[in-house]
Parts: sequence; structure tokens; C-alpha cells
Amino acid sequence: MTKVATSESSLPTDMEKKHVYEVYDKIAPHFSHTRYKPWPKIETFLNELEPNSLVLDVGCGNGKYLGVNKNLFMVGTDRSTGLLKTAH
Repeated sequence: MTKVATSESSLPTDMEKKHVYEVYDKIAPHFSHTRYKPWPKIETFLNELEPNSLVLDVGCGNGKYLGVNKNLFMVGTDRSTGLLKTAH
């Protein structure tokens, strides 16, 4: 296992955990319900990529872009486990 060096300044603060991370986890179902439609420019971008391209969506939320182009290999990740649970 490789350890990643982190500095204390790169760790989330208690305020960030409480007012960002916890909030997104709590509102995830509603947030996901209001964020279901891909933005047109992002959708166009994804559809213009070469087949079998690898795409990493960091901060994918509910994964709304992961299925836009079935000819791509897409991986999504998000800090909010609540949003990841709503991914489709």
C-alpha cells in the first residue's frame, strides 16, 4: 500500500466537514433530483470524444454524465457518499 503524504493544511477543517460535506450528504436525494439533465456543452464534448476514450469525472455527484456516451469508458468519483448513492 502506498501512503500519500498530506500536510495539515490539506486536511478538511471541522467547519468544512460540517457545512459542506455533511450538508451534501443530507441533501443528496433532493440535490440529485434537481441535477438530472446534462449541461448541453458538456454533453456535446462527451459525444465528440473518440470511442473507447477514458474519462474521469472527479466530483461526479449523481453521475449524470457517466451514461451520456456509451462508447466511452467513464469513471466517476465524488466526496459525497450521499450523492454517490444516488448515482444512476
